[in-house]
Amino acid sequence: MPELPVLVVQIGRTTLPSPDARAWNQVQQVQSELPTRIPFVAVTSAIDLPLVDCIHLNATGLQRLGRRLARLAAGSVSSLRFVSARHHPEPPDRGLLQFTFTGVNGGWLPVDNMAGFDVLTANGQSHPTNHVINAFRDPTDPGAIRVRVNVPLQPGEMLGYGHGLRPVCNVVDEADQPLCAGTFMVEIP
Repeated sequence: MPELPVLVVQIGRTTLPSPDARAWNQVQQVQSELPTRIPFVAVTSAIDLPLVDCIHLNATGLQRLGRRLARLAAGSVSSLRFVSARHHPEPPDRGLLQFTFTGVNGGWLPVDNMAGFDVLTANGQSHPTNHVINAFRDPTDPGAIRVRVNVPLQPGEMLGYGHGLRPVCNVVDEADQPLCAGTFMVEIP
């Protein structure tokens, strides 16, 4: 059945002491890219949902996840997909990153103070000096996200969402479909 739909839940966060954060994030990245590689696959995430123990969702989180999966199965929403990211230097010494996506229902929430973004070095580690000032919904395109950083990005640097093992994430669209954890390459002019 080559057209059989497959729904995937991207691994969320954990407070287990032993996992390798880099390997954990690599699995999340591969999971988030499945819909671009395999037809009839849709992905949602649990990165923003509450835990009951070191790794499992609590009842409230499971209910939200179930509704997310039901909307994907019914075809009323589709997987959110990253399209592109562009860097715009801002005087005097900051950067503004513009992220576009497909599949966004309505617009991104919250409108302002989105949590979970992190500037990463070329080797995927948290940047020692460049940090996110604020992430917010693009006022001209509710399906796009802008991220202001305190220093313009350099070639090879990236933006991560849900980076590490215990991130605090809160970005969903108006249908409660979450932004999957992942690493985003940014076009630097």
